[in-house]
Amino acid sequence: MTLFLALPACAKPPAGSSAYDGNYSSSSDYGAGGSDEPRSPYTMPFPSGEYWYVTQTYDGGSHQDYGFEYGDDTYAIDFSQSGCDAYGKSVTPIKPGTVMRVFTDGDGDHGYGNSVLVDHGDGLVSRYGHFSDILVDEGDAVNTTTPIGEVGNSGYAVGTACSDHPGTHLHLALYQDGVGIKPEPLSGLSPVKEGCWVSREGWEDCGSNPGDYESIDDEGVLLVQMLNHSPTHGTAQETEFVWVAQVDSPDMKPDVTLHIYNDRDEVTYDFTMESASRQSPWVFIFQKNLRDTGNYDYWVSADNGDGNDTSPSASLEVYSRSYDAPEILASWTESMDGDEFEWRVIFESDPAPEETLLSIVNPYHPTIFQFEMDMWHDGDTWDASYEKSLDDETTYPFWMEVYNGESVSTSPVEWLRLD
Repeated sequence: MTLFLALPACAKPPAGSSAYDGNYSSSSDYGAGGSDEPRSPYTMPFPSGEYWYVTQTYDGGSHQDYGFEYGDDTYAIDFSQSGCDAYGKSVTPIKPGTVMRVFTDGDGDHGYGNSVLVDHGDGLVSRYGHFSDILVDEGDAVNTTTPIGEVGNSGYAVGTACSDHPGTHLHLALYQDGVGIKPEPLSGLSPVKEGCWVSREGWEDCGSNPGDYESIDDEGVLLVQMLNHSPTHGTAQETEFVWVAQVDSPDMKPDVTLHIYNDRDEVTYDFTMESASRQSPWVFIFQKNLRDTGNYDYWVSADNGDGNDTSPSASLEVYSRSYDAPEILASWTESMDGDEFEWRVIFESDPAPEETLLSIVNPYHPTIFQFEMDMWHDGDTWDASYEKSLDDETTYPFWMEVYNGESVSTSPVEWLRLD
């Protein structure tokens, strides 16, 4: 079932880890579903304060669909530590839920040894295998801080790193309606890379083990997962740029401030970002035009009362005013059949537009998704539309961008809530 490799004892230099940074995506396949689509955010299955080594993922190795109920391990992940360090350490669920099944070594465990299945609702179930000890009973309510078992080598586990307990590791698998899916993003990491050290906070080091660090109370965990802007360029006093920040704050909604530095007057301006998100990860939005031409640096700071974080800075360039920016007349979305939606925007543009893009942010994916809209016109009045389905029950901010070669105009940001 699992192939566990020997881990050499590692030196412990200062951590040089980094969190996952999102980028733009223009994939029109987003939201199509399927076994390789991440459905919601999950938390690393171990406490804060230590790094764990990813010994195996789904890029080769022994993981596969074994053909029995909750046995599709096509997208399973194995974690361990140097030597015998992992043995006996606590494991926590990747998402709140209810303990569905508890298996003991040899009792219908299919080689997972002492293992636990957690039901997260809506057909989503996670498995944790090879425990040395199980700490919960069937029917127990658990969250991402509840110890459910201790890492071990029960069942079919092989390896040479720990001579006292050969094959010690945690086997994690996630199923949607019994079909294996990727447990991503996992503490913001997507993909989870084999051969890298990872932490509960989503820090990653693909060199050597960064070593222990002072643990962080989950109530204080706060991390800016993504900061971006769109459109990528625009014109002074015309283009309404949209800044997007994705913030992981599990227990409370943070306050997020956008800081924009204008090189021309050497002043940093602060703006409060807004969010209609209902839970972590939170998406924050701010939209405005910029007065002067030139380069602007920007960054965000977030604070939830128990923790704070500041993103790295980024920049954008603003060109001279064109006086021919498209004029947005109206924009909206409406529900069609099932989970299908249509987005529409009406605008005036002379010269003719080059393209119109629909921009959508899904809180569970640290990126801005963009889709080219179909356009038609009557004189200088243009209409553009795009139809697609949305899979996740969450709140999506969206807006449209019209490019005419001279400038870019954006529609006001709106929020679409799916229950």
